[in-house]
Amino acid sequence: VSTSDAREMVLTGSYREAIDAFEALAKEPKTKVPATLGLAEAKMRLGDYTEAISLLESLEAPKSARRHFLLAQLYLITGRYDDADTQARETLSLEENHAGARLLRGRLLEMLGKPDEAIKSMVKLATSTPSVEAYLALSRLQELNGNAADADAARSGAIGCSPMASRSTS
Repeated sequence: VSTSDAREMVLTGSYREAIDAFEALAKEPKTKVPATLGLAEAKMRLGDYTEAISLLESLEAPKSARRHFLLAQLYLITGRYDDADTQARETLSLEENHAGARLLRGRLLEMLGKPDEAIKSMVKLATSTPSVEAYLALSRLQELNGNAADADAARSGAIGCSPMASRSTS
């Protein structure tokens, strides 16, 4: 079994099989890093957050955006908000347009009561990786902060990203 095969198992919900495959692959030096990342993700999806964090924290892969993003997600889930923010920022330092990290950071900043910073993160997300989700998140933040015109503009951006918008112009 390859790391790609095991990754496919995760994507199709076969987490237990993926864990077995990744554990075997993690014993090989050339597949240790990608297998450990996959193993941590599978454990996260099964709700074994403590084990997933332990695997990622002990993994020596400092330049891995995926490692930092998985840690950001896990720290957010487990209430370690400062650590989640640090890991999201680390992800973005490695991949500036990492949409998942940008979205996570925006939502985290909103939770921490930093609406202006959250809006900046969401604006950057919407402009670097336009998507319906990004614009709707930005719209919601703008609305919560009393910026009705900006919220409307963000909703218009969401409509422009919709697959239905491209069909209606054809």
